[in-house]
Amino acid sequence: ERPYTCSQCKESFSLEVSLILHQKLHTGKGEGPLTCTYCGKDFRDLSKAIRHQRIHTGERPYQCTECGKSFIRRDHLLKHWRVHTGETPYQCPVCGKHFRYKESLNCHQKIHSRNPRPGEDSQHSLDQCEKTFSEKSKLTNHYRIHTRERPHACAVCGKGFIRKHHLLEHQRIHTGERPYHCTECGKNFTQKHHLLEHQRAHTGERPYPCTECTKCFRYKQSLKYHLRTH
Repeated sequence: ERPYTCSQCKESFSLEVSLILHQKLHTGKGEGPLTCTYCGKDFRDLSKAIRHQRIHTGERPYQCTECGKSFIRRDHLLKHWRVHTGETPYQCPVCGKHFRYKESLNCHQKIHSRNPRPGEDSQHSLDQCEKTFSEKSKLTNHYRIHTRERPHACAVCGKGFIRKHHLLEHQRIHTGERPYHCTECGKNFTQKHHLLEHQRAHTGERPYPCTECTKCFRYKQSLKYHLRTH
């Protein structure tokens, strides 16, 4: 719902404070320092002040007509749209490989510029993080973390994944399939690790001990929260 409408251009907003800031575009009062009413940060550019304020208000005016996902900025929507169109406009001049994002191409090009290392035939490595892998397939999957390449896309919602099995797990959200069954209580799960975590409720297992005290926890996340109390 966007009940606040600009009388000048008819653009609508979900919050009154967003409309007030927008109206300065028409009145010419957007010159000079502009202060965010939420955090006090100053801006000299009105358009940047408007975009920044959306972080606080949660307003996302740019919506994808294909999947309904919304964005704070128009350029973010245009980038996202490539997930649906399959467009890869950035080409590597060395090997000809195409990329969806410019940042991905920049990251990829470092592979061509790096120097060979001893034992590279058996050890595959990256300059970005210095990690080494025994198998090229593992390097390829890890490399996608840096390039943000997600070649396995969901046909239903367009979400992309680095690995195919992550896509298969995700698709169960749409199909409703829950293949992992708890024999103790009959509850079903979409992923195996969710079943294993759930089973600890029946077994009483608490595999995550606190190094500061004698407490043990069923889930790793619970231990992380607890450690903040020490």
